[in-house]
Order: sequence, then structure tokens, then C-alpha cells
Amino acid sequence: MSGGLPIEPTHYQRLGLPEDCTDTELQIAWMRIEPTLPPPLTLLERRDLPADRTDARRAEDRRLARAVLGDPARRAVYDAWLARERAVPPSWINRLLRRG
Repeated sequence: MSGGLPIEPTHYQRLGLPEDCTDTELQIAWMRIEPTLPPPLTLLERRDLPADRTDARRAEDRRLARAVLGDPARRAVYDAWLARERAVPPSWINRLLRRG
């Protein structure tokens, strides 16, 4: 992957899908993944999740990925954002990060 901010894993990677996957491939992947996930968290439980990659955090990330990629309008916005982030020259990012 060239340049850009650290945006991995992407929603596609969270679901084990290529970025050019079809809606059918998305549905099949979700039917395979969903039964293995723990029950959804409440809003309070989700708020208190640690930032590290616990099973609960990974499950919530996968649910978010499904929500974004499963909606054509949200997916189009997400794909455009990914393309924009990847188009940023690495030198620009490095200069920005050094300022902080």
C-alpha cells in the first residue's frame, strides 16, 4: 500500500474481503463470520471497550465494517475516503507527524 495514514485494517480486511468484492460476496462473508461473534454490546459497554484488540473490540469492528460496506451509499463514501487517504504523499504525512 502506498502512502497515506495508517488505515489498516480496512473494513474489507476486517471481513476478509477484496476491495472490489460484490454485494453477494459481502453477504456470504458476513453469514460465515456473524455466528462466530459474541453478542453485540450495549452503548455503555461499547464506550468502555479498551482500545487494544480484544475479542469484543474485534467483533464491534466487524459489525461496523458490515454496516458500512452493506450500505451502498456508505460504502461509496468509505471507498472515496480510502482512495483519498492513499493518495496523500508519504513525505507530506511524515512532515505533518513530525510537527506534533
